[in-house]
Amino acid sequence: MTDEGTRLAVAAILETVMAMQSEMAAMNARQVEILDRLNHIDAGLATTTDLVPMLEIILARLIEDRDRQAEGFERTAELAAFAHAAASGQGAPLPDEVADHALLKRFAYL
Repeated sequence: MTDEGTRLAVAAILETVMAMQSEMAAMNARQVEILDRLNHIDAGLATTTDLVPMLEIILARLIEDRDRQAEGFERTAELAAFAHAAASGQGAPLPDEVADHALLKRFAYL
């Protein structure tokens, strides 16, 4: 190979290497952009993972309130049955669990 051919081959190789470097720089810029987007998505999702324990607490309270409400309905129905029996002339003392229930005490105070 002549000196001229060697120079042309080296120049072609250098141009190819420089083109590859510019492509690598563009790929790095795209990778940084993708990582930034993923970080933003991660930050947005972090708040949703914080919501899960709060939703579990709310669900537990709803279940507890539902159970308390069901118990209140049961006690109210029991008290109404005793009130109906007393109004019909079949008076009987209230059982201790009904008489001591917080719902009846609240009703008596009001």
